Amino acid sequence: MHKLIFAVSLSVLLISCRTVLPERELFVEKPPVLNEDFLETERPLLFESDFLMSLFSNGSSTELLSTIVYPKINHDFLPIDPFLRLIELKKRYFLQIPIQISPFSDNTVTSLAANSEYFYAGTLRGGIYQFDRHLVPHEIIKPYNTLHNRSVTSILGMDNGEGLYIGTYSGLYSYDPDTQNLSLLNQQVRDKSVTSLFEKEGILYWAAANGEVFSLSTDSSPFFVHKFSSSVKRILEYQNNIVFALSDGSIYSLSDHEITALIIAEQHSTVITLNDIMKYRDMLLLLTGDGVIVLDQSMKILGKYCSDSIVLKGTLSEKYIYFATHSSGIIVYDTISKDISLWDLKMGISSLNIPAIEIWGNQIIVSTPEKGILLIDEELQEKL
Repeated sequence: MHKLIFAVSLSVLLISCRTVLPERELFVEKPPVLNEDFLETERPLLFESDFLMSLFSNGSSTELLSTIVYPKINHDFLPIDPFLRLIELKKRYFLQIPIQISPFSDNTVTSLAANSEYFYAGTLRGGIYQFDRHLVPHEIIKPYNTLHNRSVTSILGMDNGEGLYIGTYSGLYSYDPDTQNLSLLNQQVRDKSVTSLFEKEGILYWAAANGEVFSLSTDSSPFFVHKFSSSVKRILEYQNNIVFALSDGSIYSLSDHEITALIIAEQHSTVITLNDIMKYRDMLLLLTGDGVIVLDQSMKILGKYCSDSIVLKGTLSEKYIYFATHSSGIIVYDTISKDISLWDLKMGISSLNIPAIEIWGNQIIVSTPEKGILLIDEELQEKL
């Protein structure tokens, strides 16, 4: 049932993505209703997007709608002047954190991780910063030395809560915040690059750029697991198995030391470039260079959405799914109301290219290339 509901609700992604879907998908009970009272008033500043949407009723195609939808925004106490309104919205919901103490000019954040107390930002040149609730940046690992001036690809908090695993293009490290000790873990592996990290029951799994996957348990040497034909973009747990998502769109599972193909690249109707993958309920969301592909438990494709957006990363809160894109800003999907919003330059995002995104409490951490980190209060989405 969840699969059908999700397939229906994601049809609204067409609002921001202008994608016309095949008639076999997306059954809706009625067309979207615009708020007439709202449309008679001043148009909101934050969002304005053309879209072409195909509606299907009881399995039969109906007319195509071409219009502009303006989401309702709470204008209470907001200035009427658009420029002043934007300033007020940014003042209420945005906090830009420039990484000014970095010893390099390119301060792009490439990886984010968070727990209840801190969030960590790994950067293009190898430095890692820790932020507490006071948002004072503390450079816990400096570039140009221990991380060999290589980009941080992934940060993973240890299951025991005692430290971090850090993946870079030059090695896999463990970091102890108490002793500030940084240890190289994969010195015995030829390809020391790391593209993905995952830990389960005390066993750490990581993938190298050449497609090799290794595991490491306490007081042991790295164990070779498998070599895939393309690089592994994400390792995660799905249906009680460890799953590997490859850059060509293939997905494999590991169970009882056996590798099984769940879906191979040739099963996709077109060649895709997978950037990341995430779980939503019992489904998998493939974030690709051509939008989002939704798979059910049997690896059947439920739908393809937002095909004109390069979707890089995604993250979940209790109510929303946030999709970070390469050139469209952030697409926000409300899992309850099924509404879609687009966070772009008009609403104050300083860049449409979002290489990293993460949830931290009631805030969304957003990487803005060469501008540091932007924290957005999730309450902003409630105003749309």
